Amino acid sequence: MFCDAPGVTHAHVFAKSWTPLFDEPNDTREHEVVHRYTDPGTGETRVLKRAKTFALTSRHVCGACNSGWLNELESRVKPTMAAFAANESLVLDAAQQADLALWASASALIAMRNDDSARHFADPELAREMYRAKRPPDGMEIWFGANSHGEMGWFGAHSLNIPRSPEQTDAWGASITLGYGVVHMVFHGLPNQRMRLRADAHRALRRIWRTQNRVAWPSNLVIDRFDLSPLAMIVGEQSSFERSSPRGDLRRQRRAARVVAARR
Repeated sequence: MFCDAPGVTHAHVFAKSWTPLFDEPNDTREHEVVHRYTDPGTGETRVLKRAKTFALTSRHVCGACNSGWLNELESRVKPTMAAFAANESLVLDAAQQADLALWASASALIAMRNDDSARHFADPELAREMYRAKRPPDGMEIWFGANSHGEMGWFGAHSLNIPRSPEQTDAWGASITLGYGVVHMVFHGLPNQRMRLRADAHRALRRIWRTQNRVAWPSNLVIDRFDLSPLAMIVGEQSSFERSSPRGDLRRQRRAARVVAARR
């Protein structure tokens, strides 16, 4: 799905090697990664995929990608996952944010590609763009936050109506939670626009793509729901759009760097 190679392998949606971080040896519960899809028209919720521990696999990734750049990416993100598992606060620099954002967007596309009901979200061109640039596709925004319960894993993808968007788009939202960490992303397909979060959405989530100079975790507002399906709608309702440009991003990073220097 990323490089158009003809051969595929059993690629884990979430790295199997991360299981010991989240799964206590003496814990008798059966942890599961669950993907729930809510039909925007009927409101019906269906469980699409279940897998004990991190056994959820996909047959849409070639061996070279699976053992190559995706494996390297998982290795770089593993320390962040360890903090999510242990509920230890951390600060991510710009490179760590970029790695987490790329991992989350790639994992979301792989998981959605597995399911007929959500496959239309996983536009093949998004995966190819991600493979070429090794970054989230244009028009995607990614934040992370924290939950209060620390359950092992959850994934959900949802269509998203953004009434204040500058133009009509086929937008979607997706949430991944591993341990106490939550990563939420929105694809609105508007590369020159940026979503500005407000109210509870702003308090619960911190932007990691486009990257900032430094971002602390956990955020001010901890999410206490086990089912994160409503998070996509909260982000859509409590957000607005503003103009975005690389120059503007650079100004924001320089401003953040001056604040950090002043605090030191």
